[in-house]
Amino acid sequence: MPSMLINREALESGIYNPRIDSRVLALQQIMETQDPATNTSLQTPRNPPLVEPATVDFELREYVEQFNTYSVYNPFQGVLDNPTSCLINPIRDDFSALRALMDSRFSGDPSWTAYRPDFITQVEGPNGLLSNLDSFEDHTDRLTNNLPSLAGIAQAALALTAAINLLSNPCLGLDGFLGSIMDEGKAILRDVGRFVKDALGEVTDWVDANIGPLVASIGAAVAAASAAIADLIAKATQEVINFAKAMLSQVRQGLAELMANLPQDPCLRNLLGSVVTGTAAAVIGG
Repeated sequence: MPSMLINREALESGIYNPRIDSRVLALQQIMETQDPATNTSLQTPRNPPLVEPATVDFELREYVEQFNTYSVYNPFQGVLDNPTSCLINPIRDDFSALRALMDSRFSGDPSWTAYRPDFITQVEGPNGLLSNLDSFEDHTDRLTNNLPSLAGIAQAALALTAAINLLSNPCLGLDGFLGSIMDEGKAILRDVGRFVKDALGEVTDWVDANIGPLVASIGAAVAAASAAIADLIAKATQEVINFAKAMLSQVRQGLAELMANLPQDPCLRNLLGSVVTGTAAAVIGG
């Protein structure tokens, strides 16, 4: 005789006992069979998060704080990788090679000696190009390595936007939500890489005895890279704000969906008689 303690309705419900897609199991197995020793993602951020919670509207602070706590460690090795890392690492190497080449070829030259401290500050200083690249890579690590959560937030936020605004394209705005790991962020990084690569090529091919024009050209390349990376950081910062707004929308939408469907839930429908306001109960009952 079946136990009276078993909630048969819940046991047979698709809500609590769903079927698992074979592709889901295959992807899970890929992640579980990876050797942790091969996971090169950093376990601690390189720099502080881009957005300080105290700088945003009060209702968004909780969600900015939540984003800031997202790990930069990748638990999904073999399935997810940060697509910006392969663009950022060569930029770091090229800046290092550019400085080393200038030092080796033009050591003691007045033009390079005068510009060298500015170059080091702009590129290697606490708020320099490489530090900003570190911050951006931390940001995109958080996006990539927490993609399951963020994709769910994006879907809910965009569904809500489409429902409210009756948009003909329900995917409108998704590139802005996760733009840093999509084409927009990668395009800017390619520009930065090109600026540095061109400067390195100029130094390698330089034959004129007067390096003043070369130093000026290097300075222009660094300035262009700085402007591009500043744009990158600004877009990433806005992305955190977009995340916080989406989180707030998702929480509200989630509550609305939960309340609307409680009468069909065999385990939670008793909540209707406790925390739901009279106004909400009237909507649900109607």
